[in-house]
Amino acid sequence: MSQINIRLDDDLKSRAEALFGKLGMNMTTAITIFIRQSLLRGDLPFEVTTRPSRPKAAKERDDASFGSLQRYANPALIADETTAWMNAASEKHADS
Repeated sequence: MSQINIRLDDDLKSRAEALFGKLGMNMTTAITIFIRQSLLRGDLPFEVTTRPSRPKAAKERDDASFGSLQRYANPALIADETTAWMNAASEKHADS
């Protein structure tokens, strides 16, 4: 297993840890998901752009939809669900 060291602004790190904690994961799991998705897609798993952010109404609609899905996750199973998802993604990528 490899280890990666990165430098982050203290506030950025704290905010990221709080977000990932709400999602039931730690920083390592979040970064691992990012890397696996990048490899699976052969690209970044999001669009990088210089365009202004989306209109506030669209963002609020997306946030409301995201929030409605959170209640279906069982916090006790988040680690198992994440592992199963990452394994499935790796298997799918290997079959490609």
